[in-house]
Amino acid sequence: MLAYITLPKSTSAAQVAEMIAYIQDVSKKNRLQREVPVHVLIETHGALHDAWAIAQLPAVQVLDFG
Repeated sequence: MLAYITLPKSTSAAQVAEMIAYIQDVSKKNRLQREVPVHVLIETHGALHDAWAIAQLPAVQVLDFG
């Protein structure tokens, strides 16, 4: 069973939102009955700048800073 998906090297809230939409689309197509939690690695200046916006996106469960 898939516990969560980690998104590495995110560059912006818009990019993370696009990836979450893709994950949700694939989940729906595969008839997954639950939302897949997303962990976002904050490793770029852009992601750090957008950290608050990223944290508010649906399905985001964890922000990891590195």
